[in-house]
Amino acid sequence: MQSMTGFGEADCQYRGTTISISLKSVNSSRGLEIKVNVPNELRALGLEKTIQKMMNQRVIRGSLNCSITLHRKKQERPVAKINFKAWEQQAKAIRKQFLKRNKTTISKKESIAMAMDLSNLVEHKNESKADTTPKDTYTTLLEDALEQLVTYRKNEGDTLEKVILENLQHISDQIPAIEQLQDDRKDGIRSRLKMILEEGKSSESKKIDENRLEQELIYYIEKYDIAEEIDRLKAHIPLFEATQKQQGAIGKKLGFIGQEIGREINTIGSKANFTPIQHLVIEMKDRLEKIKEQLANVL
Repeated sequence: MQSMTGFGEADCQYRGTTISISLKSVNSSRGLEIKVNVPNELRALGLEKTIQKMMNQRVIRGSLNCSITLHRKKQERPVAKINFKAWEQQAKAIRKQFLKRNKTTISKKESIAMAMDLSNLVEHKNESKADTTPKDTYTTLLEDALEQLVTYRKNEGDTLEKVILENLQHISDQIPAIEQLQDDRKDGIRSRLKMILEEGKSSESKKIDENRLEQELIYYIEKYDIAEEIDRLKAHIPLFEATQKQQGAIGKKLGFIGQEIGREINTIGSKANFTPIQHLVIEMKDRLEKIKEQLANVL
């Protein structure tokens, strides 16, 4: 038995970038729902389709969310480089200007203006490279995260199975008590009807057709007899136990069997019309509700 609730994550370092993939799954009644969150800079790799395909191969049911995040180190300070070609062109321009003016010295005002013109002689380049992470890196990480997710769901399924079987066993334990009370209930019905019959015989004002009374007694017992419901309930419980041992997606099938168990329990309660049996039925209903709550998460 597996749960639809799970979590898995994996990360690695690649050229100064931390790549993280996280998977989260919760229960869903619509089969398998997949949502993928990928940074815009990775969309060119076509990761969405690849991720969905890999998830479809490993996960059957549930609402699954996959998120990829990139954490880069702070970029290095830009490196200053001299543009020698620009220096040479600027030097020629200054020499030409001096020759034209026939000057050998530069005024303070002119030196400031020339310094401002030298701003293009130094280039600031950032040596950080563009992201070149291969696609295989992401698929390998996703495999690791999926393995964690599947393991988590299996462990969670073991916990669900234990809780479900404990409650199912409690329901099963009430059946012998109901059968015993059923015998007491029939005896009580016979005694009451017999008492009415005896009173009728001793009363001159009342005449009772004994044949009709016997017919009514048989009808009453058959109408309110719960033996068939008990037999069906006994058959449903082993079927439930056998199904929960099967592999794969069994949650829906267990849900259907649970509905049949609930139908028999409800019928027993309504037909019994006997307080001690109805008290046991209430207890069985409570246990069945607890089973249904857990089945909502079963794969």
